Amino acid sequence: MDDIYYEKILNRIIQGRLRLKLGDLVLFIDEPNQDLIERSFDIYDEYYKRAYFSGIYVKQEVLEILLENDLWSPHDDKKGDEIEKHIEELKVQAFLNFYSRKKLMGIKQQLRYAEKEMAKYKVKKMQLDHVTCVGTATFAQKSWLLSNTTAFED
Repeated sequence: MDDIYYEKILNRIIQGRLRLKLGDLVLFIDEPNQDLIERSFDIYDEYYKRAYFSGIYVKQEVLEILLENDLWSPHDDKKGDEIEKHIEELKVQAFLNFYSRKKLMGIKQQLRYAEKEMAKYKVKKMQLDHVTCVGTATFAQKSWLLSNTTAFED
């Protein structure tokens, strides 16, 4: 990486603004201020209530559906947690073997594999989150926040 790359990244952080170029379209995404963040939580609350009273699932109902259809079980969570602990142990080993390049590369390979395995177990429980009240409200909140922090270049 050259110096100009780091300078661009640092400038983005300092400005609190992201310039996003999509073909001919140039957008600026500003960091939300505290007022917008607070208002976004009002949006979340409003859409959660709408979703709930419209009969959209709550998390517990989705978990029951996942259990009934053998898409998830508490065993998956337990296995995911075990792998997560193993990942933390591998990170410590990587730190301790920082100067042994051969060992470090082997540990990193194990780490990447363990992370993929953990993701398989963790994603099972979250696969229907988007159809819950929380998922709907979160989507509305993030969409509102993005629409209020994005502007065209002009």
